[in-house]
Amino acid sequence: MEKEVYTRATQSTVEICFNNERVASHRRVKAPGRHTTVSEQMPPAHQKYLEWSPERFIHWAQKTGPHTAELVQVLLESRQHPQQAYRSCLGVLRLGSRYGEERLEAARRRALPAGIHSYKGVKNIPDTTIADAILDRLVHNAYRLTLKGESRRRTGSLLPMPTT
Repeated sequence: MEKEVYTRATQSTVEICFNNERVASHRRVKAPGRHTTVSEQMPPAHQKYLEWSPERFIHWAQKTGPHTAELVQVLLESRQHPQQAYRSCLGVLRLGSRYGEERLEAARRRALPAGIHSYKGVKNIPDTTIADAILDRLVHNAYRLTLKGESRRRTGSLLPMPTT
């Protein structure tokens, strides 16, 4: 639903008007990058997030395992406002139903040392080829080889790691 509104800002107040009637008024926040939210003006789908807290997400994650809890903690701390990470946290937690909790906990164990701190990155780890590549880089000395032709992982014969 798109409607054109008019805003008026003074030193202390921001007002939103529709059809020349004030529909909302807020105290102006002077700190740069800060915002305020009035829960009554949020869409119903967003209001449900008000019931959640970072502690609740960490508690949910601990049921899967310590690595999942640590990843969720990192996601929550990576945002200026923890609520901005809730959708990513939900995505990470939901991956357990798709891949299984045990396999996903193992993937999350690999994620943090590999510098993967996002839902999108963790989502790809249960793919065994990607997981093996990440694990190879962590365990070995992280040589980068450019190979041409069919994947060596599919044939089961890996090239020996070069020695220095």
